[in-house]
Amino acid sequence: MLFDLDNLIDWHLMLLLTNNSDGILKNFYLYQQNSQTPFRVAIWDYDHSFGRDGDNELNLIRPLDERRSVLFRRLMALNVAGYNCRLQSRWQQLQKSHFHPRNIHRMIDQNLAQVRDELERNAERWPLDYHWYFDDNDCWEEVAIIHRYLDQRLPQIDSYLREVAASCP
Repeated sequence: MLFDLDNLIDWHLMLLLTNNSDGILKNFYLYQQNSQTPFRVAIWDYDHSFGRDGDNELNLIRPLDERRSVLFRRLMALNVAGYNCRLQSRWQQLQKSHFHPRNIHRMIDQNLAQVRDELERNAERWPLDYHWYFDDNDCWEEVAIIHRYLDQRLPQIDSYLREVAASCP
């Protein structure tokens, strides 16, 4: 196979989870570990995600349209190697561990605790009212947006993937 299907599934789920519409057509790299391995995707640039979409516009409800990607559209339409069922199965597997709402919220809070002492110094260097920023939200307000976004987004993904995998055995 030309692509590592498990890697594509994880990328697909990451896009759905983060709602990173910017990451569907760009903001990723294709690579091979060597000439004998299938292509994999490495993601980057997730500033248009977790409730934000371009110029800090809030995006708490507008779902990702991954069909904009020819690759995802074909994988799902042709159900390559049981792609749709594998997508749903992987989501269920990840929900039991990493993507369970409780775990995601806990990871966010743990990461915030690690940078908490640096927030003031960061704001001194990069003032919240700097002309390049589109609002003056502080870190706590941004984290609240992420938590609110996830509370809305996770049930949307569950519902969407149930539909995608409706024909799975």
